[in-house]
Amino acid sequence: MTSKRNALLIRMGPYDITQAIPRAAATLQEMNYNVTVLSSDQTGDKPDCENINGWQIFWLRHYRKPGNILSFIWAWICWWVWVLRKIFKGHYCLIQASNLESIVPCVLAKPFRRFKLIFDIRDPWGMNHPNPRSLLMQTFKALERWSAARVDGIVLSQGILDRTGAYFGRKVRLRVPSVQVLNVPEKDMAGGYYPPNLNGIRINFSGHISYARNAQAIIDLVKKIPEVQVDVVGETRDKKLQSVLESLDNIRLYGRLRFNKAMELLQQANLISIMYDTNTEVAIVSSANKMFEAMMMSRPYIATEKGFPGIIAKRYDIGWVVPYGDSKALIELVSELLSDPRKIKYAAKKSRETYEVNFTWDKQKANLVLLYRYLAGEKKVTFYSHAGWNKMLGTTF
Repeated sequence: MTSKRNALLIRMGPYDITQAIPRAAATLQEMNYNVTVLSSDQTGDKPDCENINGWQIFWLRHYRKPGNILSFIWAWICWWVWVLRKIFKGHYCLIQASNLESIVPCVLAKPFRRFKLIFDIRDPWGMNHPNPRSLLMQTFKALERWSAARVDGIVLSQGILDRTGAYFGRKVRLRVPSVQVLNVPEKDMAGGYYPPNLNGIRINFSGHISYARNAQAIIDLVKKIPEVQVDVVGETRDKKLQSVLESLDNIRLYGRLRFNKAMELLQQANLISIMYDTNTEVAIVSSANKMFEAMMMSRPYIATEKGFPGIIAKRYDIGWVVPYGDSKALIELVSELLSDPRKIKYAAKKSRETYEVNFTWDKQKANLVLLYRYLAGEKKVTFYSHAGWNKMLGTTF
């Protein structure tokens, strides 16, 4: 029997806040790897180390003051030092790091250790601001391009890859093997089409709600149309916004929930809100996990114009788009859907069909397995170094 190899997965923040790390860990485990995960905890509730699903999870406790740049920089430095120590203490043949805050120490350690390094790009930091030419964004971009040019493989979760490819530059596009693995759910929790409840309209908003995620338009909507109810599954750091939301009878705040419970609420909704602020490049190219969860649960969604979810909604007729921040357009759209609920039912059915044909985890996983096999040196694997950078959908290469 072949001896197990050791893999290290790194994410600054709770490793299970999305499905990205757990599904990569499960895939590596199936490929006969021992899996270790490095994660960070700001709550102080996590142990130093625990074993979950056969994976060894190490937690770094750190505290960061919101809006304090010095606290932000110090948290990154502490994280980098801790990650470097863990890398040098272990013996890993494969390391996969999520985002800029985790890839830098791995690149620094690479010349001193023999391991294959994968850059798992969730959200490019240099795209994450309305002014990409600011000094801070240019610094982030330079660090990300420097890191991407020094890794052995790239996992891309973005939907619009030509724009992401332009961001990382021609050298990375042509030299570094890359695959697209979209933020689809690892497990299909629906298994069939379930028609939505058409008594009024119930909208689900999942994630951190803020004015940058169209909170004002949602507030204006529920004030104007009492038949609309909104479930907010997540938190807000804006206390004034939270107070406004709590004062409205047709908005329900649930806070953070476990994934299964969040999916139950998703299935009780008619529509899903994915109206992110597309003033930033990262919001335009991003493939929001809530978009795929909505498809899985046979739910249409409302997205913002210009972004990837909006492109998919139009292409497959599974949802609607509105200009970001346009309360009037949102109110008019929901009024139209209230007057003709058959449109919601049709889009809900199309949503599930689109998920089954294009966006199941098995289709995305095939790309991830291909990259792992290629980096493990399997002779039968053929890989094109520029694969995927000029495509938009998560096809298998």
